[in-house]
Amino acid sequence: MLRTAFVHGRLAQKFAFGAALVAALALSACKKKDGGTETPGGSATSAEDIAKQIEQAKADAKVAGLVDLANKDLQNGRYVSATKLAEAALEDDDRNANAYAVIGAAGWRAGDFDASTAAFEKAIEIEPTNYGAALGLARNYQVIGRDPEAIELLDRVLKEDSKQLEPHLAKLWSHYTLLDADGAVKDADAIFLAGIKEDDPIVALIQTYAAYMRPLAGKGPFCTVEGKGTSSLGIDPASGVKFAGAVVGGEFTQVVLAEIFEENIVDPAFAKAAKLKAVGKFKPLGRDAEVDIVIIPEVKLGDFVMKNVPAYVGPLSDYSGMVGETPGLRLGRQALLKIGAIRYDFPAFSVAFTAEAPTGPPDGAVEVPLLLVSWHLQHAPVVPIQLKGSEHTFYAYLGGLYASGLSISKKHYLKSGFLPRHIDPPDDVEQGLKMVYIDGFTLGGQAFAGAGGLVLVNEPPDATIRQFLENAAFEIGGLINVNMMKNWKITYALSSGKLFIER
Repeated sequence: MLRTAFVHGRLAQKFAFGAALVAALALSACKKKDGGTETPGGSATSAEDIAKQIEQAKADAKVAGLVDLANKDLQNGRYVSATKLAEAALEDDDRNANAYAVIGAAGWRAGDFDASTAAFEKAIEIEPTNYGAALGLARNYQVIGRDPEAIELLDRVLKEDSKQLEPHLAKLWSHYTLLDADGAVKDADAIFLAGIKEDDPIVALIQTYAAYMRPLAGKGPFCTVEGKGTSSLGIDPASGVKFAGAVVGGEFTQVVLAEIFEENIVDPAFAKAAKLKAVGKFKPLGRDAEVDIVIIPEVKLGDFVMKNVPAYVGPLSDYSGMVGETPGLRLGRQALLKIGAIRYDFPAFSVAFTAEAPTGPPDGAVEVPLLLVSWHLQHAPVVPIQLKGSEHTFYAYLGGLYASGLSISKKHYLKSGFLPRHIDPPDDVEQGLKMVYIDGFTLGGQAFAGAGGLVLVNEPPDATIRQFLENAAFEIGGLINVNMMKNWKITYALSSGKLFIER
């Protein structure tokens, strides 16, 4: 059976399949009977049947060997050859779930989310409790807001063996994101019961998650939402930070909207002014001292209301230069995932919130798949993009900070049909930048006009792309920069895995 080890903190998936054991056909102590053979058990088997069994055993051994080689290539980062080997195995056995699981893992590493998800789903169709496919597919579902389905998949494999470590880890990520404190505490306890090693680098994160969730257990549901409302919107072009005016716990303040982080944070001075009482304490990862955990009774953004909002108390003064004042609250993915839709009208400096998720794109809007690729400490909002005239699709980080409209890695620029001579030599050798004009691009099947662009010729292309490749094992091929975003109206539907863009 396929095994998958999630190495969190690095979050590099490692698939470790043993080669399938091929049963030997024991022909000793057999005696001839009626033109065939009789096994010691007494059942007759013809010579033709034995020959078929031998050929089948050879075929099974070949497939198992190909899958084993594919797995080894995957572990060593050779995802292209891993895919080819797994596809070769499927030519001999098109119902091999492990081969599909390898293709799924390789697709994820290559940044091909659709191919990865399709392969994992095929593996699960063939073998509903395939270990590696269940873990991989759960991770894919998590990045598009389908955490309840991810948990269902993981429970299926845990029913086979409740002491498996990785499914409990993956469930913790989902329950934590969903602010299901009771479920997260159970997951954390199960992880330690499953025997995680004390020196595992992920232990510190698990302990932090558990410490944050324990005081919240029994106090949910959290971040319940109702109504719809509009507020003022600000965006700092140098950092991409988005913020809106809100009434938090009865006090007006600026609220940072940051889907790239997980938890909600309330500034100490604001927590004191709003008279927020601590329900517990914990020590955030990387901090030296414990901080208070509070529950904000209500956050109002216009007529939109979010109730029972957990947060921990931490300084938000670093945002003061971006916001113009120290914000009182930062809402992370845990809260923003509960909102049906958030529509940022950047040209009009307004933001609208609705409790219900949209059933389709607004008039004139383009619907685009949205992933939040995660390595737990940070998330990358990415969307699929094609450059004009190319069928090659890659994912771009939504909210890059380069001065251009688009920034594309050298690898994906060349894979989109451009020639090396187009970017040689770079304009900025030290930073590895080549100025180009992108003569149009496609999002969600809709064409967008051309834009000034940069090709990132270094390897890795830049710090953001490197960070997520190393920690989430997902290849991001470029960035859609704030300079372009600020001219659009963008609706985030995080729980639906969708983005809507109006130009």
